[in-house]
Amino acid sequence: MVTALGRVPFPEIHDQLTPEFREGEWVFPFTGIENSRYSLGIKMIPLFGLKKVTETEQLVRDFKRLDKQEQKFVAYELSHEWKIATLAASIAMTNQESSVFEIGPCFGFSSIQYSHLIKEKGVDQSKPISKLIAIERKKEYLENARKMREMCGPYVGEIEYVFGDAMVILRRSLKKGDLVFSSTAEPPVIEGILGLSNTTPFNLVISYSDKANGKVKADFGGFFEDLVNPSKYDVFPFEDKQYNTYVAGTGPGQFRKLGTLQLVVPN
Repeated sequence: MVTALGRVPFPEIHDQLTPEFREGEWVFPFTGIENSRYSLGIKMIPLFGLKKVTETEQLVRDFKRLDKQEQKFVAYELSHEWKIATLAASIAMTNQESSVFEIGPCFGFSSIQYSHLIKEKGVDQSKPISKLIAIERKKEYLENARKMREMCGPYVGEIEYVFGDAMVILRRSLKKGDLVFSSTAEPPVIEGILGLSNTTPFNLVISYSDKANGKVKADFGGFFEDLVNPSKYDVFPFEDKQYNTYVAGTGPGQFRKLGTLQLVVPN
């Protein structure tokens, strides 16, 4: 994962973020403590709803009962979230005095990926990037993210889960050079964050689905990309081509992954 500054903090990460169909089942090389089917099984929670039985083994059994196309969708959804978190971790490594915020952790997969990578690098625990601040406005999601964090144990570092309005918290807390990231953010959230970037220069990695374009078109008469004006905001558009190639138009919801990126050049 190469940043705009040309650094490669995680040189072998690409192999960890590419799902493979091997020996009759989907395999995700990013394994952690257990094999990849466990990660994929757990990922079913936000995609297909919470179940009364949430033991890991049961989730894996449920995942294996899905048809191959649904399994593929789960694999690439997880891959997409971890790409966003990995890019955020790469950027954070370039300025370890900055604070890092995640908007809308939901069930916490991106949070876990970011925190694991930073811990894996052995960053000094006194550095702000060692503690991720994850902001969630839905109490149910916040509690689920905490539970997911507990399941991971020592695999990840420190994550502070904060309940509240992200815009209110960011206006109060953001300083120059900080980092904000979010996977599949809603248009109002992205607009609010972009607005903050006009007054406080900070690093930004946000992805969203073009499914959100329907609402933007209805409300504004155009597509979301039209609102993200490079002449107004110092942003760069990006697209998860791998997700589009293998999943778009086939999975639940049938949407693509798009995003915006803003990098602040250090003094």
